[in-house]
Amino acid sequence: MIEQRKEAEQIKCPHCGAIQPNDDCQYPVTYWGEDEPVEKECEECEEKYFVKERVERTYSVGKTIDRNGYIIEES
Repeated sequence: MIEQRKEAEQIKCPHCGAIQPNDDCQYPVTYWGEDEPVEKECEECEEKYFVKERVERTYSVGKTIDRNGYIIEES
């Protein structure tokens, strides 16, 4: 699961293809993914590029939950 998240968060430079450092502090993380594109600079080729974040949400819906709050009868 962590490896899948890492892959999804990787940003490749559109100029040279170098994978940019995966540091949460560097990326434009928003709650809704509605902010404007953010300008970045590649650490390899020093070219500028833009990053626009997209957020995708999934939901579980059920009739009951167990004592820990997990859905046990999904619809």
